[in-house]
Amino acid sequence: MGTIYVPNELKERIDFYAKVHGKPLWRVVMDAMTFYEMFNSGKLRRKDGTSEFPELAKAIWYSVKISMAVGALKADTRPERAESVQRVIKQIKERLGINTSLFERALYDYIQLKLDPNANPEYKKDVEIELTNALKLLVLEIIYKALQKEEKQTNERHSQTIQTTTK
Repeated sequence: MGTIYVPNELKERIDFYAKVHGKPLWRVVMDAMTFYEMFNSGKLRRKDGTSEFPELAKAIWYSVKISMAVGALKADTRPERAESVQRVIKQIKERLGINTSLFERALYDYIQLKLDPNANPEYKKDVEIELTNALKLLVLEIIYKALQKEEKQTNERHSQTIQTTTK
């Protein structure tokens, strides 16, 4: 059996995925390599080398990124974890043009309650569920918007092809 050395941040991410999905560390790395190989082998690329679904790939990336950040925050509510979630929220707003206000409110409530040692445990559970639901809605919005963009781009390519063949 071999050993590889990776930065602590990557080790934490691998550990997190292994724990969440109940998989051994090697399986998490293997799954990531499988996706990497599939992406780079051309199965997700056009003949010209560009991504087959660039908007969807970007949406999935940000969906995973925000989900991982929230998962890390739930596992350990340290200020740097909250800052990490805030950075991803800012990227989603600026780069994807998504309204994150509902999610931000749920996140704020969650953090405030986690920091309150006297908070009612039942209420804490409700706020955690609220955060999870807000995250699901945010991910849905990210993917929906990407699919709309993909459809628009596909229709434009189709339209250009039709115009070229009819001239």
